[in-house]
This record gives sequence, C-alpha cells and structure tokens, in this order.
Amino acid sequence: MVIGYFLIVGITNSVNFTDGLDGLVAGTSSISFGSLLIIKFWMFRNKSYYSNFVLDDYLSLDTSILISSVAGACLAFFVVEY
Repeated sequence: MVIGYFLIVGITNSVNFTDGLDGLVAGTSSISFGSLLIIKFWMFRNKSYYSNFVLDDYLSLDTSILISSVAGACLAFFVVEY
C-alpha cells in the first residue's frame, strides 16, 4: 500500500514537472497510451497464450476502448494546446 502511494505521487509529480512546455504531457501520454493499446490488442488476439498468465477479465475489449478514448482525448488536447 505504501509503495502504491509513492508510485502514484511520483507519477503525478513527474507529470507536473513536464507540464511546463506546450503539449509535452499530452504528446508523451498519447504515445504511452497508444503503445498500451497495441499491447492490449495483441493480448486480445492471442487469448489462448495469455490466458495462462492473466485473468480472463483482463483479456476483454473493454479496457481497449477505455485506453483508446483516453489516448484520443490526449491527442485532441495536444492539438488544442499546441
């Protein structure tokens, strides 16, 4: 629990440091969410392999929809901010 707290505070602080430039956080966040989306689709397409390692709840498309909507929001904010 303490490690999770420091992880969330550290990520929030690093985003706060990089927020000084126009669109830097939105650009890096959209790149990271895009790479997470690619990994998530890969896991969804290869369910037979990844079902040995993760729960079946994580192999649905619901999280892919959430990740793509957040990445789209970051890209839209990047266009407006830049």
